[in-house]
Amino acid sequence: MSALTLKFEMAEVDPVSREPLRGVLHEVEIDASELNVQNLNLTLRENLPDLDREARNAVAARKVDYDSFKGDSDYLNAVEKLAANYYTLSVSLEGAVAKRYVAEGIYPEDGGLWSDEVSGVNASEAEFQAAWIMAEGCDGPMEKRIYPDVTPEASLESQLLSMEDQRIVTVDAARPSRENVLNALDHLCEAAKEAGLKHEALANAEALLKANRDADFNSRNDGIEFLEKEEANAHPLR
Repeated sequence: MSALTLKFEMAEVDPVSREPLRGVLHEVEIDASELNVQNLNLTLRENLPDLDREARNAVAARKVDYDSFKGDSDYLNAVEKLAANYYTLSVSLEGAVAKRYVAEGIYPEDGGLWSDEVSGVNASEAEFQAAWIMAEGCDGPMEKRIYPDVTPEASLESQLLSMEDQRIVTVDAARPSRENVLNALDHLCEAAKEAGLKHEALANAEALLKANRDADFNSRNDGIEFLEKEEANAHPLR
């Protein structure tokens, strides 16, 4: 069984101007097996600052030659210095199947409603991702909030604080739309007819499709349709 890892996407800034390097992105995965899978939303928030530091160091280490230093202390100092040039843009769990969820939330300022589809290895990670997206909706995308006087640690802390203000109301498994299900059923019935297949289940499906078409027609044409006198007599009041 694969262990969970946490994937970071990071931007890099110029070490002198502290301006983002256009088009330069880095990805790195670090071990996340210690996270509580039953409450990823909470444990991700609690542990993300430390995990972020580990991830930035891992990216920085790619550019630092260990053999060029006399000792571990000098090497680690060089890695830490270089790690200050990387800013986290997004995080997501890897090592498990990503599932689709529909999340709904309420923005803190105006009480506006938010709804979108998010991914997660379970509903708890999806809740985390939903809060992350809502925070970006309030404060702007992470890549637009990289400033020369703001450290990577402060950038992430600001995002986590904004996430605390977001109210996630529901997180449910994403389901195919009613329209898509009916279209698929309709195509299946048409294909079965063309193949000359006959079955009670097929007839039942066609009856359901007809009932749905009738309901759609009635919803678009909600006027009263009066019966002729003979028809009215055939439908006495109950």
